[in-house]
Amino acid sequence: MILNAYKLYAHAVKVYGSIDRPVGDRFPGCQEALVSIVLAAISLEAFINEFGGTAAIHATLEGSPSWVTTLAEVLGEAENNRATITSKFQLAMLVVSGKPFNRSSAPFQDFDLLVRLRNEIVHLKPFETVHETQEGDLVTREPSIFKRLAGTGALGTHPLFEESISAGHAVSFNWVDHVSTKAMSRWACNTAAGIVKGLINALPTSVFRDRSLIAFQGFEIIND
Repeated sequence: MILNAYKLYAHAVKVYGSIDRPVGDRFPGCQEALVSIVLAAISLEAFINEFGGTAAIHATLEGSPSWVTTLAEVLGEAENNRATITSKFQLAMLVVSGKPFNRSSAPFQDFDLLVRLRNEIVHLKPFETVHETQEGDLVTREPSIFKRLAGTGALGTHPLFEESISAGHAVSFNWVDHVSTKAMSRWACNTAAGIVKGLINALPTSVFRDRSLIAFQGFEIIND
């Protein structure tokens, strides 16, 4: 089987590394960051499908544990039924460890947020605006996940923007610019690597586990 998930992730990391922001990692409006964020999310879609595919191959080998067969069947059925990527990861984790990821903690919490961010970007809709001042200033309504993204510490910030808010002025801003930062790109890549490592590390000792560690070793955390 030809695997490409790690290549997509490697490209996401490469784009992140190419971002030059001497003014700071949280300076907004970095177009390259959007590419890295989306690639990191897409690499996970490729990974979970390839994970199921490699399980199907190993299931045919003599002496393969029964849970590998179950994993292949469950992920195959999930794909046929067009299950969401988050459901696929939860199903895979349930099969290999006996329980799903904890939805309220890392790595799944960040993974779920990355998937939601990817969907907001890919299915971008015209911005909804509301009047906020008597002067008729318009403020962009950010998506519902925006407050959760603030918790990553990676949203864009700019002195003029912060000063305007502190002074009580209404500020019109493009939320896409505020997620387009080098810091958010790094967060997206590390989130992708984290969920992959979380799943593979949960695999019981087996040939399948050993080969998965090799096949998907490219999903490494960025430590800079």
